[in-house]
Amino acid sequence: MTDEEMHRLIASARTKSEGIRRLFRAGVSKAAIARFMELRYQHVYNVLLRETSPEQEGVTAPSEPAFAALQVDAKGRVQLPADFLSANGLDGGGTLFCRHDPRGLTLLGRESALEGLREAARKRMPDQAALLDALLKVTDSNRKTEPGKDKP
Repeated sequence: MTDEEMHRLIASARTKSEGIRRLFRAGVSKAAIARFMELRYQHVYNVLLRETSPEQEGVTAPSEPAFAALQVDAKGRVQLPADFLSANGLDGGGTLFCRHDPRGLTLLGRESALEGLREAARKRMPDQAALLDALLKVTDSNRKTEPGKDKP
């Protein structure tokens, strides 16, 4: 990403922290952000570390426990609690993603699955993270306009 592109990306940012987060989401490395914004690397690192803090995101703790004991019927069907569905934007139906790893099963709503994909791209393919974001936006726009598609 050129300096000109980075300047455009952060031009409307209200704070340095917002600029840091925008650049990082666009796939710019922490070190490159620190050089470009003339900040210490530690400053950039701390801003991005706080980004995942629930207090910074305005996320409130759920009123219900984060875990539930669910019954699986003989056909593999599970009934999720209504508040779990609502918290993940699935109360009207939609797609739920399931990952199996050595620790067991993890269920993810669409936004959580997308954020996991974006985070992996930022870490493993920083030069391609902006391209992935653009592709996901186009795909999301197409899903919303095509009849018969799952709700996002």
